[in-house]
Amino acid sequence: VRGRDAGRPIRGMGFDYVHSAVDDHTRLAYSEIHSDEKVATCADFLTRAAAFFHASGIPRIERVLTDNAWAYRKGLAWKQVLNQLG
Repeated sequence: VRGRDAGRPIRGMGFDYVHSAVDDHTRLAYSEIHSDEKVATCADFLTRAAAFFHASGIPRIERVLTDNAWAYRKGLAWKQVLNQLG
């Protein structure tokens, strides 16, 4: 219910994207909220997630499962981070 504002268009509203990574064995999760899902955002998130898991005693990421978003399929920065992680 918006009361007196019911006839006015909403401006400045947008979306937040929750980027999450979960270790399949321990179920330890790492999440961040971002304003986009661009390639650089996804790649930087994966770098920080890997550091978080390493600091939590999970030194190696064996597999990364994603949806079919463009950033994961075609993003050069995403592929570079995957290669760095091994």
